[in-house]
This record gives sequence, structure tokens and C-alpha cells, in this order.
Amino acid sequence: MKIPNEQIYEILEASLEKFHPYIDDLNKFNYFPVADYDTGTNMYETLKGTIKNSNYLSDIPKISPIYSKGNSGIIFSQILCGFITSVLQTDGINGFSDIIKGLKLSCEYAYNSILYPKEGTMLTFIRILSEITSAHDIKSDLDKALMACIKNETIDAGAKGLYYYFCAVSKCEPNAELLSRYSKERDMVERPINKYCTEFVINTDTHICKEELANMIEPFGDSINMVILEHSVKIHIHTGDPFKIFSLFPGLIQWYKIDNMALSQTKSTFAVIIDLSKDEDVFKDVECEYIITSETDVSTLDYKLKSINYTDTFILITDYPERFQGPYHNVYIVTSRGYQSRYAACLCINNWMSFGNLIENMELSIETCNT
Repeated sequence: MKIPNEQIYEILEASLEKFHPYIDDLNKFNYFPVADYDTGTNMYETLKGTIKNSNYLSDIPKISPIYSKGNSGIIFSQILCGFITSVLQTDGINGFSDIIKGLKLSCEYAYNSILYPKEGTMLTFIRILSEITSAHDIKSDLDKALMACIKNETIDAGAKGLYYYFCAVSKCEPNAELLSRYSKERDMVERPINKYCTEFVINTDTHICKEELANMIEPFGDSINMVILEHSVKIHIHTGDPFKIFSLFPGLIQWYKIDNMALSQTKSTFAVIIDLSKDEDVFKDVECEYIITSETDVSTLDYKLKSINYTDTFILITDYPERFQGPYHNVYIVTSRGYQSRYAACLCINNWMSFGNLIENMELSIETCNT
């Protein structure tokens, strides 16, 4: 067996399309550590960001942590980074022993990124897989790794996501009978105390002690992941006060993203609609369900809002709230306050700001036109 680095990179590129069909299933299955229904999206976007922003296999260990999203995305990123780092050391895969070495380093990277590792999760899956994988029956090995997670009863969507991913990469058909056992009826979910899923990058030219950093931020939340990079640190935490954490690092925050998980629990999907008094260049590259202007006939949109599926949530940001009378179901009318609020909506649509942050940071007024 000889697989050069170029071919390994091509396999990773192809895996993006193969993983895409599993996004919705993983989102619906997301219970741990918080039921915010985004595991599939986070794993896919992590893989997408890694592939789209790299040109060679050697780019991935540097790129992937930066483009990882959410708790599951960071762990997934570290699994990719561990495997690729190992492969780069051997200049490709020269035999099945190199695959085993790569899985073992993936396991090490994943566990090292978590402050308090929890078994029955993605960590258990990659650990078991690294211990039992053989050249004889990879499908059976994948099933055994998932079975170890089933026995733990944690019910982790991330572990299921890894199972899907490795099945796709190794061209194995997922075991439908086994997956049927890895399920749970959805219960009423309590709103998290630490409701803000917060990710940020600290810039630093000095050595950072992971233990000291953990001691600084641990009092402010849970689900802490940290990845030490060459000149920065990527941190993920669930917290009740993101900006209190940011105040610990004055002038060092390079980038941050905050999502309100309590809002995520109230909807499955949402579309943002911007209703403008006139066209503005800032929206020319926005990917949005609708962009309408004062000259648009709103009757078609009004019909759409009255007939949408109950699992969807539409957010309409408008200069003219009086044009939309309802009654609607799961439609929120946000009265914009000029250019600044509409630009914030643009950030929201492009995933730089969650809807929760949009409302809280811009202090927009919301009118619920629901039945």
C-alpha cells in the first residue's frame, strides 16, 4: 500500500461532499453536551473551512484549528490534524501501520484539546478505533468503535458523525441496524446555564502555559477546548458572560464568535430576510433567502411567511414593519434602525454573528407576528 500526500489530500477534498448528506441527521441527534442542534453543521463547516482554505496537505494542521466551529468541530479538527501530522512525518501512507500511527496521534491530539475529557463521545470513538483497527475488516472496526459509545450511553452526535465520516472515507456502508440502536427520544431540554457558546483566538508571541490559561477561564464556564498554535490559541467555552472572559486578555483577542444556545433550542432552521428602503452595496454579496426593497410586491413573501413549515423560523429585518401584518407562525419582525442594524444583519447571515448577538448587540426591537 502506497498513498502519496497528494492523493490523501484529494481523498479529504472528496470527503466533504460525502459527509454533507449526514448534516441534518446529526443536528437532530445533538444532545451532548448541550442540545443546540448544530453538531452536523459544525463538523461539516470545519471540514469545509479546512479544505477551502488550504492548497496542500501540509497546510491542514495550521489551517484546520482556525476554521473549526463549535465543540465537535474543534475535536474533529484535532483528529484531522493528528492524522495529517503523522502522515506528513512518513511522507504519505506507506503501509497499514502508518494508518494506525495516524489514528493514534489523532487520538492524542483530540484528548489534549479537551480540559475534561468525557467518555462515550467522539473521544471514545477515535480511541477505540486507534486500538483495534486492522487491515482485515475496517467496517467491523468502525462498528465496534461506535458500539463502545453505545454502551457508554452518553448519546453523542459527534461520535455518530465520526462514524459517518470514516464510513464515507473508507467507502463502507453505515450499519443501519447499529445506528437504530444509537438513538434517543427527544425529551424536553432545559435551557443551559452557560448559554453562550463562545469561541475566540488570542494572539501571542510568547509561550502560553495551557494549565495557567485553563485556570484563568475555568471559573467562567464549561465545555472548554483549547488548541495551542504557533502564535495564537483557539479557545472554545460555554459561558454566561463572554465579555468577562475577553476582559482577561486586553488587546489580545484577534477574533471571536458568540452563539446563544438557548435560542438554538427554540428552532431547527431560520432564514433572514432583509427589507430595504433602497438597494445598498453592502448586501451585494450576501447569501440570503430573500432581499426585498420598497418597490417589491410583498404579497408573495407574505403568503410564504403564512405557509412555512412549523420547524422553520424566519427573521424579517425591515424598515416597514407595517407592511407585514400576519398572522404568522415562527416569524419575527425586527424593525431596523438604519444602515448599522442592516449591516449587522449582513454579518448574521454570513455566520459572523448569531441572531441572538444581533438582537442583543444592536438592541433592535422585535415584534412577534405569530398565531
